Amino acid sequence: MILYVFMMLLLAIHAPTGVGLLIVLVPYILLSFKGDYKHALGVLFASVLPFVFGFPWVGTILRVETEGLLSASEITKNVALPHIMGEYGYLPAAFCAIGIIALVIRGGRQHYGLILGLLLLLLMLVVRYSFHYGDDIMYFRGLHYMMLMMSIIAGAGLMLVRKIKVPDRLVERLKLPKLPGLPVMLIRNIGVIICLVLIGVTLNNAIPERQHTGYYYMINQDDYQSFVWINENVSSNYSRAVLDPWKATAFTAITGRYIHTRIGEAPTVRDVEAIGFLNSGCKDTNFLINNDISIVYTPVQVDNPDLVEVRRYIYLLEEPRVP
Repeated sequence: MILYVFMMLLLAIHAPTGVGLLIVLVPYILLSFKGDYKHALGVLFASVLPFVFGFPWVGTILRVETEGLLSASEITKNVALPHIMGEYGYLPAAFCAIGIIALVIRGGRQHYGLILGLLLLLLMLVVRYSFHYGDDIMYFRGLHYMMLMMSIIAGAGLMLVRKIKVPDRLVERLKLPKLPGLPVMLIRNIGVIICLVLIGVTLNNAIPERQHTGYYYMINQDDYQSFVWINENVSSNYSRAVLDPWKATAFTAITGRYIHTRIGEAPTVRDVEAIGFLNSGCKDTNFLINNDISIVYTPVQVDNPDLVEVRRYIYLLEEPRVP
């Protein structure tokens, strides 16, 4: 019941993540049929029923994904794909490899399910990247899901390292200084020390790198000040704007005005059309009129007498469009 409710909420918030979770659960469900088929059926129904009685867009995503598996198509070129090992980290990837060994040693359907879930995600990514079958959104999101699974398994690897111990007989044979039991304690808990050192090295590399990453900085300070100025100084009769689609979401949040188009995950035909209009000097007044656009925000030189520059980069159509 908890899994069912969770899947319903997940599909409502972000359907592709629900699909990703289902991919991870499939190996565990299949492995569970052998030892506890009732439990396996319960997990299966709790995972699948939200897709059957879920939300309208879930069916669309499943249809697009199914169609993608039947026909090859090029990956969207507008998204810069990271070098996975470089972005995730070579040391954490090594922890993941050790974790796979640790989970195999432990055995059990939970541990094998984690390993096979990771491999199934990896297979989905390989099929999309190398053979071009599948859907872009599941590929791009799948990179995150795979790294999350790698981190979970890497935790098992660190636990295996932590449990490394020097046998008592070997400790006794070592000629340690006759000080309080610190040297003996350090040697006997060498696994904990190695584990802490590895975590420290990982954090020392990861934290500075993450601090210098420009997360979602789609606008700069000049853009922000311009958007605030529009909100405070431009009449509400000027209700719709066209600007760089990457900046459009922030524009609406700050100005409260409508936008012609925005980029969510990757540029669409409408986005490309808007970018072409801006880069051409905004010459086509009919484009503005037909789309009820009365505000243009662009750093590109504007060559249109119907647009009046009221502030740097901000242009208004001579006759406002009343909503």
